[in-house]
Amino acid sequence: MDVAPPDWRPDGVFVQAGASARDARVAGLGLRWDGPSRARAGGAGWHGAMQVSVGAWSTGVTRAEGQVRAHAVQVVAMPLVRWQPRQGASAWFLEAGLGLSVQDRRHEVGHLRQSSRLNFQEEVAAGRMLGGGQALSLRLAHMSNAGLRKPNPGETWWSLRWDVAF
Repeated sequence: MDVAPPDWRPDGVFVQAGASARDARVAGLGLRWDGPSRARAGGAGWHGAMQVSVGAWSTGVTRAEGQVRAHAVQVVAMPLVRWQPRQGASAWFLEAGLGLSVQDRRHEVGHLRQSSRLNFQEEVAAGRMLGGGQALSLRLAHMSNAGLRKPNPGETWWSLRWDVAF
């Protein structure tokens, strides 16, 4: 019995950039693996995906010497679900996901410092397919440790993402 090995090639790539109200800025890139799709008769199309991204953070931090910029690298692994009206034929979509985030140092902004480098991250997005396998979306994301360790100031930010399918 021959069993084919899993195909680990990604189905798409994305770039994104965003900012929070607390002077945190993030930019990153990632890979997406598409999962199953389901269309409901007369309803919407549902699509699953897995994404892995690497981001660079820049935040304003209050230190003894005054306000300085702190930098961190973040890796996020997140399963997503996408909803598209008209059995997936609409160009518009909504997405939501919940995953794990790890940073090379604790997230800091202002005088606040996250107590852990390993956190949860959730995202919601609204977007539009542009044709040619491209999509543009506006995303709202939040990162925190869900109160497992104190302090847990978390971070919430908006970002703009451009996806391209392979």
